[in-house]
Amino acid sequence: LHSADGSFTYTELASATQTARARLAQAGIARGEAAVLVADYGLETIAQFLALAANGNVVVPITPMAETEIARRAAIVQARHILRSQARAVAIESGLEGPANPVPRGN
Repeated sequence: LHSADGSFTYTELASATQTARARLAQAGIARGEAAVLVADYGLETIAQFLALAANGNVVVPITPMAETEIARRAAIVQARHILRSQARAVAIESGLEGPANPVPRGN
């Protein structure tokens, strides 16, 4: 596969996705919660997107933009988490205003 980060294999993507899933659990991001993914295209972004999807989260992917616009979009979807993917690393901001309980999303 080719991305902004260069080339990587499906094995590397699978490994990065497992790492991302562990970060979600460590950050306390519950199944069904909305999460904003602020990122350009790259291995970490794709892995984080797949991890969120596998976790049953509502994923709102957006490209980097003005902070006020990111906050506005997070509020629209009542996201409690913003994940920022940059240079092979992901920063997770949690505890944003949002619903007290995640919306159930089936099995």
